[in-house]
Amino acid sequence: MDGYNMDLRAIGMGLAFVLMWSSAFTSARIAVAYASPLLLLSVRFLISGLLAMAIAGEANYLVSGDKRDVLALKKVDKTRIITARRFLTILEGEQR
Repeated sequence: MDGYNMDLRAIGMGLAFVLMWSSAFTSARIAVAYASPLLLLSVRFLISGLLAMAIAGEANYLVSGDKRDVLALKKVDKTRIITARRFLTILEGEQR
């Protein structure tokens, strides 16, 4: 039974990967009308790199001002994604 569950999980993860990978091409095609491809790739890799470093470093918080993309995630693994204002409020609470 465990092998069957693992197979379904692997298939689900594979389908999710394919969906995310293919959606990147569609969104890039639309976005290229508003920005250069180099800028789009730079932003994409910057966001990916920040998320990867936060997860690898087991950070509690990732501070971002990007309301449309990064803040919309709210949480990745154990890392909460918050605004600078919210982070300052948390720091003030810890100092008391």
